[in-house]
Amino acid sequence: MNKLEKDNFLTAIGAHYKIQRQVQGYTQEEVAEIIDVSERIIQQFEKGETNLSITSFVQLSYLLNVPYSFVKEPFNQYLYGSYQERKEIIDRKK
Repeated sequence: MNKLEKDNFLTAIGAHYKIQRQVQGYTQEEVAEIIDVSERIIQQFEKGETNLSITSFVQLSYLLNVPYSFVKEPFNQYLYGSYQERKEIIDRKK
């Protein structure tokens, strides 16, 4: 995956979670406290500037009622091509 693909993917995910947080009436500070990360991490995640750990991501998804399957659409849109290319290279080596 190139940097642009990754940036677009993270931005799409972060924007969706920001909207869900706002709809449910949580502040970034509250979300950070609930899932035990810094408010800065939440800010960066919502801007697409950082990944969350899997444990934080699962907690956030649960808190905001976002199904894990949500990430499939942005993945397919932004990352699948690079993923598929790498997979095919590995599969050819087998």
